[in-house]
Amino acid sequence: MAAKKKKGKKSNSGGFLSKAKKTVKICAAAALALLLFALIFPLVHKTEKLQPREAAPFGEFVALDNGLTLRVQETGKGEPALLLIHGFAAWGYTWNGNVPELSKSRRVIVPDLPGFGFSDKPADADYGYPLFASSMLQLLDKKGVRRATLIGNSMGGGVAIRFAADYPDRVDKIVLVDSAGVKSDHFWGFKLISTPGVNSLMSSLNNPATVKFILKRMIFHDKSVASSEKAQMYMLPFRTVGQTRAAATTINNITAFTDDDFSRVKAPVLIIWGEKDRLISSAIASVFARKLPGSKLVIIPKCGHCPQEEQPETFNNIVKEFLDLK
Repeated sequence: MAAKKKKGKKSNSGGFLSKAKKTVKICAAAALALLLFALIFPLVHKTEKLQPREAAPFGEFVALDNGLTLRVQETGKGEPALLLIHGFAAWGYTWNGNVPELSKSRRVIVPDLPGFGFSDKPADADYGYPLFASSMLQLLDKKGVRRATLIGNSMGGGVAIRFAADYPDRVDKIVLVDSAGVKSDHFWGFKLISTPGVNSLMSSLNNPATVKFILKRMIFHDKSVASSEKAQMYMLPFRTVGQTRAAATTINNITAFTDDDFSRVKAPVLIIWGEKDRLISSAIASVFARKLPGSKLVIIPKCGHCPQEEQPETFNNIVKEFLDLK
């Protein structure tokens, strides 16, 4: 009995030390982020001068019934349509390596969410999953799409879950890619960027050197993917009026879904995760799999937070198999 008791004590101590190490890592990362924030914050308001519609490099603009106008890219034919939803601090550009292949068999619609990319960024908008999901519904209505397959990365995965829970009859299938939406100790990346002060850094990506640093350190496992060109493309929306405020508001409004929310998701689900995701640990993938019974889980080796960008060919093949596309 005494030996068992001692063993249990040792295990608890190990767990405490493990948590302590994680806390130290998070605090160190937060300190670095705050230092960078102090260096670049004076640049923020000087560079937010462009209007979204003037700065958009491509796409059309679709006016919704809620008063917002979204930048949208659309191509291809074939139903049900694919709705590709980007993550936090991103925009439709994140799907550039996937649209050409997926649009060979399906109609593909790629919007910028309200407050991101080159869509409207009003100061009084309540940025978060409810607004994003309802805006996607209105976009599908405007496009005459009755049912769609939702493909969402990171926060975009959360939007897909919210949409599927609220409007189940409008969803054919769902692909969650390194998705946000559950509460876990492994969710440290989003915990960090939701910390007061630090979230201002993460939402002030108007400096190409800062963007490239974050892409290398947090987003991609293969650092060669974090090119200067990619950093420039991600930086563009953060030169538009209202982007910093919208991003900071959004990250403070992102919450985990309840078991009831997950139970209302009726469509078939594919979960794709990068094995080396530093922002949302791949350990989260199994949590989603448990909360979505019957879902299929695929882990992509040697890949970070955005498999659709880091390993587009592998990603496209996995999605095409799930959707029975040739």
